[in-house]
Amino acid sequence: MKKNFLFIIFASFLFIACSSKEKIELKTNNKLPSWYVKPSANNSLYLYAVAEGENLDEAIKSALISISSKLSLSIKSNSTLEKKSIFKYREYISKEYIENINSSTQELIFQDYKVKNIYNDYKNVFVEVEIKKSNLIETLKTQIKQLISNYYIKKSSLENKDPYSKYLNYKKTNKNLTKYINKVQILKTLDSSYKEESFYKILKESKIKQEEFKNKTSFYIVNEGSYPLISSKIKSFLTKEGFIFKKNGNYKIKIDSFLQTKDARGIFITENSITIDFIYKNRTIKSYSSIIKGISSNSIKDSVDKSFQNFDYNFK
Repeated sequence: MKKNFLFIIFASFLFIACSSKEKIELKTNNKLPSWYVKPSANNSLYLYAVAEGENLDEAIKSALISISSKLSLSIKSNSTLEKKSIFKYREYISKEYIENINSSTQELIFQDYKVKNIYNDYKNVFVEVEIKKSNLIETLKTQIKQLISNYYIKKSSLENKDPYSKYLNYKKTNKNLTKYINKVQILKTLDSSYKEESFYKILKESKIKQEEFKNKTSFYIVNEGSYPLISSKIKSFLTKEGFIFKKNGNYKIKIDSFLQTKDARGIFITENSITIDFIYKNRTIKSYSSIIKGISSNSIKDSVDKSFQNFDYNFK
């Protein structure tokens, strides 16, 4: 009886060992499907890509990265110095350096992709993804058309604004328009009949407007002597932006500071509430407020000085 029992145990281990070996052989003997080895070529109707991943979602994302990279690389532009793509959910963001402006381009969204083939080898998932060109073309056309429409609406709303406010708005608009350059180029690549002149017209106009209103703006700080450190930081930031300071500048900058200090067992803490007002024709058109902390183990005065040193002067 004891011998029979030992034989059963031995036979069980032998069966398990054979099963494991067979499973490993299945993994190594599997061949990749032909659609993965020789992917479908893009044609006039569809874009294709194959990829693999640890799961289905990861494989699909990798395939879409591949499509986005091919689209970006198909763009021929002398002003484009660098391109690379990264995936974000079902979108890609292509980062490029265009006309000395380093910015991320507007997201290209693949809304209607189709997973044409799936293969699983127990370790990775392999997919083939298909995107209909006409759907992508229409999506891009709609987005760019809306962008142009929004530009003219915004332009109209700025008519009664002061020069500095107009400058800030056009600066923001230019940043957004620059992000769309890649989309326009991709659309032109996919549809050679697309007329991109209207986009480049507003891009050029917006840049001219930004420069025009910057040249119509000048500053002076009314209480510079009371706040030399903050004044120096404000001047440094705005002059780097291309603005000038002069005694009869059309914008007054007024600095206010409210200090609260306390001694926490030898640690001196200052909370400095700083407000910067931009005044145009006796009207405050911009106001920036921040609370800056200064901490010191030396003295209250030292903590106050540190609060001014920590002031953030990057106005957006």
